[in-house]
Order: sequence, then C-alpha cells, then structure tokens
Amino acid sequence: MNSARNLRILVVDDEAEIRTLIAEILNHDGFEIREAGSAAEAVRILEVFAPSLLITDYSLPDANGSELIEKAKGMLPNIKCLMITGWRELPGQLASPTLADVIVGKPFSVTTFEVETRRLLSDTPGEAALVPSVAREAC
Repeated sequence: MNSARNLRILVVDDEAEIRTLIAEILNHDGFEIREAGSAAEAVRILEVFAPSLLITDYSLPDANGSELIEKAKGMLPNIKCLMITGWRELPGQLASPTLADVIVGKPFSVTTFEVETRRLLSDTPGEAALVPSVAREAC
C-alpha cells in the first residue's frame, strides 16, 4: 500500500503564515513538502522536486496561480493542482477555464483542505491505495 510519506507536495503562497500552516498540516499527514513564496521560486523547485501535487494561491507577487499551474502542467503533465483564493468572485482571468483541478476559497477548513488534497492525490497514477484518513473520519 502506498503511504502519504512518498507523496510530494509543493505549497506556493506569498503569505508565509498561510504557506507554513498548509505545510504543517500536510507534513503532519505524512506528505513530503516544499514551500515557495513566488512563482519563480516554485518553478525552480518543480524542476528538481517533481511533486505529485501543486498547491498555489491565486495571487502571487510575480504571476497568478493559473499561470503557475499552466507552467507546472507543461513541465509535469501528470501533476495535480489545487488553487486557493480569497476572491469571492473570481477575477476575469480565472473565470475563464483554468487548469486547476480544484479551487478552494479562503478561509477554508482544515478538514475540507485535507479531504480535497487526498482526493486529488488518490487520483494520481500509482497512488490509488492512498487512504483518505480525514474523509473516513467525516463519513
């Protein structure tokens, strides 16, 4: 059975507190985590870390989350992408189709975030045996 420990996640947010909170939650769940504060830093990490999941904020200082996701999927076609945003109504650029697999609004509950993360990773090729512990608790 696969475990969360061999799954890699890149968390991108220019707000260090949010990025650290997300990383701590996912690290506690057993995932291998890397963090970035900008799209440029994220691209450098994507090149060497090759995560299964990219979690990015929509608003970054040097790009928007949709642009980063498009670049990430160009580099790693099988990567899953979760975008977080504080926008109540998505900006025009995001209202059009995005390559994000899931969009989660801020503020978000830890349980919802964990369930969405695990659901995305359970769809990752070769990771079907990942057991969504939080989802099981919620049932």
